[in-house]
Amino acid sequence: MTALRRGMLLLAAAAAACSPGRTPYVARVREIHGVLVSVAAWGRDSLRLDHAVAAALDSAAEVETMLASLGERAGTVVVSHGLAQLVFRAAELARASGGAFDPTSKSFRSLSVDTARHTLTIPRGLHLELGELGRGSVLDHALAALHGAADSAVITSGGQYLIHADWSGARVVGIVDPDHTLVPLVRLTIPAGTWAVSTMSVAEARDELLDPRSGKPATRTRVVATMAPTAADAGGWSAAFYVLGCDSSLVLAPRVHTSVVCVDDDVRWSSDLDGRVTRDTMRER
Repeated sequence: MTALRRGMLLLAAAAAACSPGRTPYVARVREIHGVLVSVAAWGRDSLRLDHAVAAALDSAAEVETMLASLGERAGTVVVSHGLAQLVFRAAELARASGGAFDPTSKSFRSLSVDTARHTLTIPRGLHLELGELGRGSVLDHALAALHGAADSAVITSGGQYLIHADWSGARVVGIVDPDHTLVPLVRLTIPAGTWAVSTMSVAEARDELLDPRSGKPATRTRVVATMAPTAADAGGWSAAFYVLGCDSSLVLAPRVHTSVVCVDDDVRWSSDLDGRVTRDTMRER
């Protein structure tokens, strides 16, 4: 099963859980810089909702284009306030993870961010790429474009899901085993409100995921899924936790206010997810 089909399978499960009866909805998919971004949204005014979904995909494309241009810059450059804040966020996550997440792939401490002047100082030869944190930010901006038009929404890109619902009810995301993709390994029940889930595995990664600290492949973990209020945080920490391995991730997650499900030889999760994670019964038959 391709990454797209896995993503659509899990998106369908989450979308079905988010649909509040017969409320009108609009769903669209667009390829943006080689990545499929899906937006499904529910609201009372179908015409207004249709325009909002189109705006959400336009916003996603704009942010993706902005992020793609980062790697082409060097020296001290002036950027938007939002981009400066996002790069600062990436640098902070790199520090908090001890370099397990690194937007420069090797030397995040040499990157300088001035959020007051909106400048980045990028040493020559250093490639800046925000990875899963940046891709999560694309989803966050898409959701912002739906504000006022959508009561509920599910936005997805690859292994990242951003779910918003103004009504109570079950929202479930399946987390697949890369070796057995037809049936979820576990199911994660999402709380009410706005939450992002980011999954990281060999199957979801575009390329082999390397440990930035050593330059060698990260092999401690089979699957990681993180849950956070924003897709940027969920995405960045999913990459960091995948590199760190389950033991370190389960210790670190509560300190950085992020929930995690981690799979190596067993399935484990942070204590705040007790009662929200269930093993799939079909796998046990």
